[in-house]
Amino acid sequence: MRKMNIETIYKPKKEHFEKIEKYLISEQISGNLPSVLSSFERDVLIVLFEKDQLIGFSAYKANYPVSKIDVLEIKKEFRKKGLGKKLANDTLREIKSKKGEVVELFCSPVDSESFWKIIGFKNLPETRFTGGKIIMYKTLIETLLPNETSDNEEIIELWNVEPHQASRNEPKWSWKINSSELEKPIIQPTDCDWQICWRKGETELKKGKVKYFSSNQINFGNFIILRDLKSIKH
Repeated sequence: MRKMNIETIYKPKKEHFEKIEKYLISEQISGNLPSVLSSFERDVLIVLFEKDQLIGFSAYKANYPVSKIDVLEIKKEFRKKGLGKKLANDTLREIKSKKGEVVELFCSPVDSESFWKIIGFKNLPETRFTGGKIIMYKTLIETLLPNETSDNEEIIELWNVEPHQASRNEPKWSWKINSSELEKPIIQPTDCDWQICWRKGETELKKGKVKYFSSNQINFGNFIILRDLKSIKH
């Protein structure tokens, strides 16, 4: 088998984009063209080439702290060679270098879900915004992970229901914390209307919907991101 000499190009030129455009049209998947064009214009398009041969490409949005992969495509004749994994990891490293902390994507086609799980992505919990779609995410930085807690500890609790339903349900996730200092940030998929509670022992310091938990903007689309609790009024 011939060894391939693949080059990852992070700042593709017009001729690279034109080959992607031609490929998308020939494969009748030109619906991805607006996302690819937008990424090309914003310097967030990554391409794989071997000499002048297009191998694959990814288009993404590098927003802080939540980025999004819009398209990741390997040409059919180059699949099953580990190149999709290479392109995905190249893309994630580039997003992280641009201060991205978590990446999300809409899983299309649906049978690509197993591929993204190999890369380390997880399924977003079902919310009123997911609408039955398969949306996946991966954190790119170290975070404080949910753990078992006891009643006498200081913890953050998050339910996967709204406050009027929370009394009939146990918290879905809990994080043991040390006062207002968080050794690592909490990054958790959520619905802005789900209930969250900060308590110390049996004393509830702050409780309510995620979107009202802090005066600072802590809710980023499908995620809550907590770096510290100093600004949260009891």
